[in-house]
Amino acid sequence: TVTAGNLSNTAIVYPAGHVVFIDHATVAASGTSVTGQTSWTSTNMVSITVSAANIAKYSKILVQAVGNYWSTPATHNYPEWRIAETTDTVYGQAIQTGHQGTTPGEITPVVTLVYYEDISAQTDEHIFVVQWREGNGTDAYVGTVVPNLRGWYMTIWGIV
Repeated sequence: TVTAGNLSNTAIVYPAGHVVFIDHATVAASGTSVTGQTSWTSTNMVSITVSAANIAKYSKILVQAVGNYWSTPATHNYPEWRIAETTDTVYGQAIQTGHQGTTPGEITPVVTLVYYEDISAQTDEHIFVVQWREGNGTDAYVGTVVPNLRGWYMTIWGIV
């Protein structure tokens, strides 16, 4: 029984399935526009490093990232987004956002990414980062992109 301290007190034993906040991070808007980004990049995007000690405490990890972008179309208007765990080269499901066709105009959608991983057999430090590229890695899928229009936010939870 813990009689003093806070929720990060090392004497607390959480029951299986309990969700515990680990960390959060923000990255300010960069306003940098990019064209021709056909490979995955994390330039000016949010990331969090989770220590090996924190990884060892949990059986699973849940990561959420939210941000928005501005883009103009090429043949289509589909930037692609994912959360990557760069230490072990594991990638979350990539999602495409935007609209089809060459209609003039710009879009500024909000992108929400969720990443879930079983880490029960892992003990190393993990680095989670938002990555993006032109849809399908093809230059025709988007014109100009400002991938970090108003900032990105990331939160990580551990599941006991």
